[in-house]
Amino acid sequence: MIIEEKFVIDFPRQRVWDFLMNDVQGVLTCVPGTEAVDVIDQENYQGLLKVKVGPVSAKFQGKVTVHERDANVYHASMIAEGTESKLSSLAKAKVSMHLNAIAETQTEVVVTGDVRILGMLGQFGQGIIKGKAHSLMGEFAGRIRARLEQVPLLI
Repeated sequence: MIIEEKFVIDFPRQRVWDFLMNDVQGVLTCVPGTEAVDVIDQENYQGLLKVKVGPVSAKFQGKVTVHERDANVYHASMIAEGTESKLSSLAKAKVSMHLNAIAETQTEVVVTGDVRILGMLGQFGQGIIKGKAHSLMGEFAGRIRARLEQVPLLI
């Protein structure tokens, strides 16, 4: 299923890009439900994500691989996959992100994901999963804003 979300951050596009690309571990900790993130190398990360979908709670052990970074067009893509052994579920996502400058100090972040969920969690309808994704993205955007406000501007 394709999920697309957009949110606006009141920071210049370059500052948002630098944060998202230079502190991937910090960005991953902004994902709601993240309980652990370990750096394997500059492009690969692993961690634990706890999520509740409807009445079911799940803990996914997974990895994220940054597949592409293009600073010239402010575009990046990654592949995420995780397993949930208790519920015999598997989640895979190809995610792309693009930053659009709305104004000198405003950036629109567009995130598109091709998400596949198999197993028990995959039995939930797309509407429930898309609703949960929308809710999580709103929380993620808020956490990104908060992190950017805490990170000093380097000149």
